[in-house]
Amino acid sequence: MGILFTHPNTEMQERLAREMAANDGRGNMLVHGLIKESMRLYPIAPFIGRYLDTDANIGGYHIERNSLVLLSLYTAGREPKHFPDPETAKPERWQRNEETGELREVLQSHGSLPFAIGNRSCIGRRMAMKQMHCLLATVISNFKLECKNTTPIDCKLRLVTVPDQPLRLAIKLRDIA
Repeated sequence: MGILFTHPNTEMQERLAREMAANDGRGNMLVHGLIKESMRLYPIAPFIGRYLDTDANIGGYHIERNSLVLLSLYTAGREPKHFPDPETAKPERWQRNEETGELREVLQSHGSLPFAIGNRSCIGRRMAMKQMHCLLATVISNFKLECKNTTPIDCKLRLVTVPDQPLRLAIKLRDIA
């Protein structure tokens, strides 16, 4: 839900609430896209590291076996070659084209790997996605969230990504009719 504060967009919240209320499946796709977009822009773990089993060539550089290689998920998620207009939060970029099945505005889906990939990927990925989906859908369906911070919120890259200031939030019960 942090993306709703770092990229304030009350229309996105209202659209999400409307589509969830319509109960036609579009809201679920939008919730999924919002979660994916939030993790692309603000991955919980901004870096992943691996020790190489063998010598490797990466980007034209020779890297010896047993070297530690760090990948910045934060930087990769903002790469224009993979995500057009990368600084803009666009949950719909994760929706698939009905004819081709391809992602609409994602040129390289592996540009965002919040749970890593392969043998060492997060074992709890599916459960985490379900929990985030349920939480976001429930909160947005029942409440209006308003960021009360007076300055733009950015993030600090630590062992985990954290906001650069405390989040000030107003929560109002949504009129459900």
